[in-house]
Amino acid sequence: MAMRRIYRLLVVLSAIVLLAVLAVWMFTNTDFGRERVRRLALDLLGGSTHGIVKIGAVHGNLLSGATFVGVSITDSAGRPFLTADSLTGRYVLRSFLSKKIYLDGLVLYRPQVVIEKLPGGQDWNYRRLWPQTKPTGPVDTLPGWGAWVRFTNVTVVDGDVVVRSPWSPRTGLSARVRDSVVKDALSDGSRLKIIAVPGGYQKVIELAKVDATLPLVRIADPAFKNRFLQVSGLRMQAYPFRPPAAQVQALAGNFEFNDDSLWWKGAAVRLPKSNLKGDGTYNIDNGDMRLAVGATPAAFDDFKWLYQRFPKEGGGNLGLSVVWKGATQDYVIREADVRTGGAHVQGDLGVSIADTTYFHDANLRFTGVTTKLIAELDPSLRSPRQGVLSGRAKFNGTPRRLDIADADVTFAVYGRGANRLQARGIVGFNGPKYVVSARDLRLRFLPLQIDIVKLLFPTLPIGGTLSGSLTLNGNGATQLVATGLDIMHQDGPNRSHAVGRAAVHTTGQPTLDLDVVAQPVALAELTKFAPALPLKGLATGPVHAHGPIDAMRMDTRLRLPGGGVFGLRGTIDFQSRELGYDVVADATALDLSRVMIGAPQTALTGGGTARGRGFKPATMLADLAFDFGPSTVDTLGVDSLTVRARLANGLANIERARVQASGGVAELSGQFGLDAAHQGALTYAVSVVSLGTFARFLPGLGPD
Repeated sequence: MAMRRIYRLLVVLSAIVLLAVLAVWMFTNTDFGRERVRRLALDLLGGSTHGIVKIGAVHGNLLSGATFVGVSITDSAGRPFLTADSLTGRYVLRSFLSKKIYLDGLVLYRPQVVIEKLPGGQDWNYRRLWPQTKPTGPVDTLPGWGAWVRFTNVTVVDGDVVVRSPWSPRTGLSARVRDSVVKDALSDGSRLKIIAVPGGYQKVIELAKVDATLPLVRIADPAFKNRFLQVSGLRMQAYPFRPPAAQVQALAGNFEFNDDSLWWKGAAVRLPKSNLKGDGTYNIDNGDMRLAVGATPAAFDDFKWLYQRFPKEGGGNLGLSVVWKGATQDYVIREADVRTGGAHVQGDLGVSIADTTYFHDANLRFTGVTTKLIAELDPSLRSPRQGVLSGRAKFNGTPRRLDIADADVTFAVYGRGANRLQARGIVGFNGPKYVVSARDLRLRFLPLQIDIVKLLFPTLPIGGTLSGSLTLNGNGATQLVATGLDIMHQDGPNRSHAVGRAAVHTTGQPTLDLDVVAQPVALAELTKFAPALPLKGLATGPVHAHGPIDAMRMDTRLRLPGGGVFGLRGTIDFQSRELGYDVVADATALDLSRVMIGAPQTALTGGGTARGRGFKPATMLADLAFDFGPSTVDTLGVDSLTVRARLANGLANIERARVQASGGVAELSGQFGLDAAHQGALTYAVSVVSLGTFARFLPGLGPD
């Protein structure tokens, strides 16, 4: 009887076990059971999610793992947070009994994640989907479901992550300026990707075609304050701006994160031709970011996502720090050593970009930088002269106000010679025509080609180079003043040296104020303004010039070769093809043979006036009135010489000419031709002891 009872008990227990196994098998390995699990999962997720959760189907042996197909989570308005073709993972049931969600071998196929914050003060979508509520009653301090969430050996296949954060122009702008900023931000020319959405605008960042291997993803654990993501391999196309993308071929590192931020140290990134390693933080709340990266090397072509006009070839080693804070982006390059083509650049450069561009901590050394390369980097910087730059520069500031601590730049213009400029002080470039402004800008030319000066004064008839120094102040839109001017002009064999002050006034008609001392000036350079005056020799003394170039008021007193002195006051037109003049001149012991090619030896003392235009005999027009005291002309000594004449249409009309010498007095009037095409008649009145004294100077009385 006892054995029979035991047997019956074993049969009953076996039946119970068989039924239990059959129930588990039906629940975990049949479509009926999987459907029950799918509905249970929807109930659990839907109950804790303030949105819409969908799972298309559940597959697999649910005792050890499962595959969820057609997964999606949206907010109540249908805006997506997560979609995935499928999620597959393995688990151990006893971890669930401990209220721990531990999944291994998790594979996500084509997951698409949208992290979004709408304008108007709304919270991030993941916070709205799973809001944190303050408890209203006693709190259970023991960990429960959701306290342990960990995924190991995670694989992501063809994923996509989009971050959309609110964007708006900075405060304080006028309505017109704000509209302009918005229009620029929405245009294809903007690097930031800004889109219009109901209630305002969003900035969009996308990580596309993500393939990743993640050994550990720790979402929750009471033993750790922050969440953790370990990446052993990741490929993606990153779009922090509009296309092109950053082609990330490999990324590895450890990342910590919480609801607001993501941060990491020592993460390594490989681009097609670049290797990067560094630290960073990213604020999910507002999009602020900090990066500190070392690149060994960095290829320009890999960073066209950052600046599209980087060269296709070249690169080098550098350290890069990036700070995004609000509407401001700051980039600092340290210890750069980069090359492209024949250009080589070393040093540091910081650039802050907001409403304007601000350079800081710039300390550069460069060789072989061509104007063609500069124009390719920034088409607005096309140079009117083509050539190669080399040198060094330390500066801070904006293009409108650049504080140059030290600069020494050589510009070798193709076929036109080299220009070397040293500079310290403040310089600015304003407007589309790059009007120059300066404050205590100390310049030194070693030398500067006059060809460069002709960019400002294209009709300037002189050539050569300028060497020396000056200090520049003012604004090219109103007035530029050069003080401490000490300039040497070399034009072939002609050398001039001037010290003093100069000012250019550009309001209305441009005018010049020049107050210098010539030490000396090469008179042959003046012949280039008046080719009919074949001047030579050197002159020293003060030169004052004021007014527009076509009506320059001159006042000068020059010491000439041989001890003579020449003074000139009046107005000169340097701009017209034929030099115009209305001047008063005076001379002391002026020897024309020392200052004019082919002139006789003289010692003229006296002065007079000249009003007219040009110096070519056939075309000049002039009214002359001169009176000289005791003087010599060639070998003739005179006590006085008076001339009143009008030169016009190839004729000299002598109103009166009188010469008084120890040998007598000669007076004449009438006309005579100034070239072979014109002739006239003169009337003489001579009272002399010997007519031969004057014969060589009177037309028709000299020997045949």
